[in-house]
Amino acid sequence: LKDNRKNKSGRPLKRKLSDAEKLKRAEAKIKLLEAENELLKKRYDTTRNINIRRDSQMETIKKVIEKYKLKKITKYLCDCLKVSTSGYYNYLNNKEKRREQNEQDKKDYELILKAYKYRNRKKVQGK
Repeated sequence: LKDNRKNKSGRPLKRKLSDAEKLKRAEAKIKLLEAENELLKKRYDTTRNINIRRDSQMETIKKVIEKYKLKKITKYLCDCLKVSTSGYYNYLNNKEKRREQNEQDKKDYELILKAYKYRNRKKVQGK
């Protein structure tokens, strides 16, 4: 038995495409290639910097999708940057939670700093 699903992605068109349809498909392909090029440039920049945050990769994917008005291509763009698709969607859905966590972290830091500076205590040097 031979699996033909790998070779064909759907039913072939029985009619010929009009010039307008061909132009529309070509423009969509150009958008996709431009988006891929932008992502790969960003990825190349991030490979030189080890401390790059996952957030910046997620934001890059989001910006590219919005800039080129791409739909149903998120998985492909995530694969380009080696980011899981579920991680990307979790990132988008938990933005408010991350913002609240950052605010709480700032409050905690200020409280610790206040406790540390209580009665002008100074840091003890190790012996």
